[in-house]
Amino acid sequence: MALPSLPAAGADWSAWGAAVHAGVNNAAPMSLARRTGARWVALGDSITAADSYLRYTVTLGGGKVRLVRNAGVGGDQIDQMVARFDTDVTPYAPTMVSVMGGTNDYTFGTTDAQFRSRVQSFVAKVRSIGAVPLLFTSPPCNVLAASDRAKIPRNNVWMADYAAREGILLVDAYAALADTAGYGMYRADLVNGDGIHPNEAGHFAVAQATAAVLNPIMPPLTQLAATNADPTNLLSNGQMVDGNGDGWGDDWGQVWGLDAGTWTYSIVTDAAVPGGQMQRTTLTTATGHVSRNQDVTGGYSAGDVLRLTALVTTTAGTYVDIAMEAIAGSSTFAKQTISQPVTRGLADVTFAIPTGTTTLRVTFSPGAKTAGITGTVDVGAITLRNLTVLGIA
Repeated sequence: MALPSLPAAGADWSAWGAAVHAGVNNAAPMSLARRTGARWVALGDSITAADSYLRYTVTLGGGKVRLVRNAGVGGDQIDQMVARFDTDVTPYAPTMVSVMGGTNDYTFGTTDAQFRSRVQSFVAKVRSIGAVPLLFTSPPCNVLAASDRAKIPRNNVWMADYAAREGILLVDAYAALADTAGYGMYRADLVNGDGIHPNEAGHFAVAQATAAVLNPIMPPLTQLAATNADPTNLLSNGQMVDGNGDGWGDDWGQVWGLDAGTWTYSIVTDAAVPGGQMQRTTLTTATGHVSRNQDVTGGYSAGDVLRLTALVTTTAGTYVDIAMEAIAGSSTFAKQTISQPVTRGLADVTFAIPTGTTTLRVTFSPGAKTAGITGTVDVGAITLRNLTVLGIA
């Protein structure tokens, strides 16, 4: 927005102030994406360490946010998270740092004033490294004494007000998880049997709340190669072209099969996928998983950071592991895997090439979460890029 000319010395400034105010209110809002970027480090306790809500958030965002560090440590209070900030956060050069805590603080009798001071210390620490803070309200906890449990919603109201005053991003994890009829208690369908941790559905609820905050302010990112001719994709046939009509994408070999049951392969069309089609694995009364792989021997050096992404769709009871394995000779000596049980989303794995790697093996493994599952897994637009060479890492 261009500022109007300043008034002459001694003139009335009220009209100038009104013009500036109107200009600010009418200007197109600047996306917070320019401030938040896409490199996310998450501080937290055992709920964060479990990884699920983080992984679901990345998936629901289609890769707009890249989780570069899960810095959750079980049992931590927020002051302990701040104390390890310089070793667990700063070296990863985040553009956004989140914190979710409170359960352990309240377990050990933290007062309202102490809790609020700890949150403010976290915000100051994040801003000191030029990153954007993201606050999560404290989740419910069924096992706290009533007097301590009452601190949760009370301080969450303070946190929401503080975030609004300071212009801080806030995800209301408490609202996503809490029983509206129980003061500081979980909804019965979103909590583990211990009364402390959310179950998988609870993690997904938090991820939905997080994605609702982050997705609108993040720029669209083209993570998936749209064609096999994309020179930045180190894989061949990420678009699953089946030239010989055998039901699976050319250049993808089979490693091993199910423990029980049967599977079949087919290529299915999907207009929403770059390239327009996906590899489908149909599992019938299955136990275990099947694997397809492709070896990559060039386009990287030791220390390079590679990112593997793919669009995945699963049905109830199925999942797919997406993995990169560093191989020396005939032996795997380093591996990074993400398990993808979300109905539809982006699988995203980042891997630094270890010294001594002679081959990088990319694998996707559709499978059944429990014995006797019948369902399908679709994988498409598999893309492997060298972020170091591209100047992104």
